[in-house]
Amino acid sequence: VSHAVIKADVRGSTRITADLLSRGLNPATLFSLNFYEPVKRILGRYGAAKVFIEGDAMVLAIFETESNRSHQRAVSKACVLARQILAIAAAYNERPDAAELPRLELGVGIAFQGSAPTYWVDSDSRIMISRALNLSDRLSSCSRVARRLLGDTASLFRLFVFQPGMQGAEEEE
Repeated sequence: VSHAVIKADVRGSTRITADLLSRGLNPATLFSLNFYEPVKRILGRYGAAKVFIEGDAMVLAIFETESNRSHQRAVSKACVLARQILAIAAAYNERPDAAELPRLELGVGIAFQGSAPTYWVDSDSRIMISRALNLSDRLSSCSRVARRLLGDTASLFRLFVFQPGMQGAEEEE
């Protein structure tokens, strides 16, 4: 009946890939062992499913159905899952200095849609069509200007919410 989508995107993956290849290292192994696999191991805790992996990004979803709607809390679980994904990257980033491996910086976007996603089928593959998927994609990226602006901001949680103004809305809205 509804779903939340989480997109976690590795920033600077083209640079990381080129750097690792120039040193004879396999970038796929780095991403798989330190990002994809640890994230896949925790999906069950949140009732989440992997929608797909898109190069350096992982797209996940938490689905609410009629049977689990009263207790699923897709958005809450998506936020906690996103925090765990960031913790996985932070734990990895504590190690690379010794091994001279590149740091992983993630962009994470979370979006909710109050209806079920649509699926197209390509032989044995399902392709999700969803406004939440599109929005999570946009939210996971951040302009360089915004990153520079917020990069030095001291915050315990490093969480920033940007909400565009609504046309026709009153000031207090």
